[in-house]
Parts: sequence; structure tokens; C-alpha cells
Amino acid sequence: MAVITDRMKKSLRSFGRYVPRVLVQELLESGQEAVLGGRRREVTILFSDIVSFTSISEKLSPYELVEELGEYLEAMSQVIEDEQGTVDKFIGDSIMAFWGAPHETDDHAVHACLAALKMQRRLGELIQGWERRGWPALLTRIGFAEAIEAFEQAAVLFGGEDGPSQAMSARCQEYEKNPPPSAWDGTSVKTSK
Repeated sequence: MAVITDRMKKSLRSFGRYVPRVLVQELLESGQEAVLGGRRREVTILFSDIVSFTSISEKLSPYELVEELGEYLEAMSQVIEDEQGTVDKFIGDSIMAFWGAPHETDDHAVHACLAALKMQRRLGELIQGWERRGWPALLTRIGFAEAIEAFEQAAVLFGGEDGPSQAMSARCQEYEKNPPPSAWDGTSVKTSK
């Protein structure tokens, strides 16, 4: 029996390397088998990558590069998970994550935007530690699929009276055209009502 249990644990750990832990746990708790395919639903997708990563990677030793990138990916993944997101994959220095699946939520775009802001704040903390070690800052670009449209839809749903959605939509569109300064910590200060 112990041998079978050990094999099952190893198999689950292996499965967990390719599928988010939360999904593996839910699959086990539900007692359902994993099946190929899926369902159609609206989700918000976040894409992020490190600015000039190739140039930065050429300046670090392999050990330093793996250490810094590992810290970055782990911290950003934790922020995404804390905001109810699922990391879909890492593509080199890029992260692809989504909200709204497997559990359908009405506010998936809000959680994705909050995650992006918290990722920038957390990155600021990481940069301070990296600078103490003499490592370069890793600045991150973040983009969404569906998030801007979600804010615009919210404004329409409230008859154009939804100020926060209008403000966030305008801010996202402005950041698309004119990204914030590279030293920006992800914090926006509201100066008027």
C-alpha cells in the first residue's frame, strides 16, 4: 500500500508541474477525471514580459540570471494567485495568466487589473533587493486581452454614469499610448473626486 501511495504522490507532483496546483487540488476533491476539451467563457488574460531581458541576461552570470529570474517569476506568480488568477505558462521571461476560469466570475477583469498594479508594487520591492546585490532592475510591461473592453462595457451598463470604469478605461488607454515612467511603482494617486 505504501508503494502505491508513494507512486500516486509522485504522479500528482509531476502533474502539478504542468497544471496549476489549485486545479490539481480541485480535480482531486471533485473526484472527476481530467478530460480534454473545455468550455467557452469570457476571461481576462494578462501578458507580461521584462523590458530588454536579452540585454540584461548578457550582463549576468548564469547563476545570477537563474536566481533573479526565479525570484521574479515566483513573486509575480504569487501576486497573480493571490488575486484569484491562474498562471497559464511562462515563456522565457514572459508570464501568461488568466482570470474567469475554471471558476466563472463576473469581476475577472477587476482582479486582473488589481494583480497588475500589485505586480508593479511587488516588483519595486524586488528591485531594491536586487540593487543591494548589484543586479539590474527588471522592469515589466503588462498587457491585457479584454480588460479595457470590460471597463468600457461597465461604463455603458451604468448609462455612462460609472465614473470608476470610465476613469480606469481612460487610464488604460492612456498607458497604452504613453506608458508610465520606468521608475513608476504602480501606484496611482487620485487628486480629485
